[in-house]
Amino acid sequence: MAGFIRYLFLANLFLIIMALFYHLVLSRETRFTANRYILLIGTGISLILPFFKLNWFPASSFSILTIPEIFVTAKSGFTHYDLDEIMIVGSAPFSIPWISIIAIAYITGTAIIGIMLIWKIKKLQYWTQQYPMKWFSNLYITLMPANWSPFSFMGIVYYPTPFDKEDRRSQMILEHERIHINQRHGWDIIFIEVVKVIFFYNPAIYTIKKQIQINHEFIADSSVVNEERKSYSQELLRCQLHVPQFQFIQQFNQTSFLKRRILMLMKNRSNSLGIAKYLLLLPVMAGLLWLSACTDEAEPTNPEQIDKSKSIIEMKSEQDSDLDTDKELNEEIFYIVEEMPEFDGEGLEKFRDWVQLNVKYPEIAIQNGISGTVYVDFVIDKTGNVTSIKIFRAVDPSLDNEVIRVLKSAPDWTPGKQRGKFVNVKMAIPVKFMLK
Repeated sequence: MAGFIRYLFLANLFLIIMALFYHLVLSRETRFTANRYILLIGTGISLILPFFKLNWFPASSFSILTIPEIFVTAKSGFTHYDLDEIMIVGSAPFSIPWISIIAIAYITGTAIIGIMLIWKIKKLQYWTQQYPMKWFSNLYITLMPANWSPFSFMGIVYYPTPFDKEDRRSQMILEHERIHINQRHGWDIIFIEVVKVIFFYNPAIYTIKKQIQINHEFIADSSVVNEERKSYSQELLRCQLHVPQFQFIQQFNQTSFLKRRILMLMKNRSNSLGIAKYLLLLPVMAGLLWLSACTDEAEPTNPEQIDKSKSIIEMKSEQDSDLDTDKELNEEIFYIVEEMPEFDGEGLEKFRDWVQLNVKYPEIAIQNGISGTVYVDFVIDKTGNVTSIKIFRAVDPSLDNEVIRVLKSAPDWTPGKQRGKFVNVKMAIPVKFMLK
């Protein structure tokens, strides 16, 4: 669940950044083909990049997190003593299941948007079968009722009757739609519609979709008009405006785009200095990579998955730094000794049972619905006292302090021995607080 939330957070953030960058920097540039690919590739990168965990910023406590197991030297070799996770169970107070509500709302919204997309595609297929189709000038043309305006989608032009192949207006419109078909603009729309199904709640995806659609029109307009800018603009204004809001088609005269299209038709092409704006994509991409690295989650340490020999090496390499952090002992700390400390005349399981019996679920944590696993390490000094108690993976102060309280009240141990001498031995134990 944490990984999925991380992905959604980063993907939505990246989509917002891409939409803002394009709107503020590139939306007025006349390099339409370049803009098309930037919109598509930028959207794709925003969706793919959060999947990668770059591990550029490893946690400072990584060496401690790799010491949840205890190793000792025995006659038969290394014996593995594992302080199993302690589970503390409390009764959860009644609370509104916000996570479940949000999940249900998300799934419902995704289903609705997805069904609407399928319905639109099926509707176009129905029209193709319902109305007559003809082949003209290497184009499939479906003849629609007269109250429609011309549009195209996925290789088919939908044109209102009557159709006059000799009419200059018709030839101009067909040439416009041909550009959409030849450059496969319909696949761009399908792609962004699928993304919208997943991120329907993010306003950035609607902005990106609108920019892709109008950029398609800019591409087709610039390829058709050549020197006929004025007459082409007049044709846009004269063309009928009765087509319904069927938003993933390439419509010749989408009302909301007319003003921008006419302005862009009259605008001179961007000069070479405009290329510098595209170079700004480099720091934007670098920033997205940095964000992805900074939000990389630390992998939880599972005692059963740690290589024993690797753990032993890491334990020995950390002894010097542990001397600095455990100043009250002022002596060497061991992780592996010939005779492990004993609790109440027995092994580590006895201590585990004692902690299980004495830890109480804090009432304030129950009231606030707080749960999780507290990881703590401590030292059994040469006199058998539990000292140097440290939380190395915290959950909440109420839970952390309860674990510390119990460990501080622990009876004395029989200290561990190395070469016949009592020594300080460090251990670690996880305590899991779980609400019913």
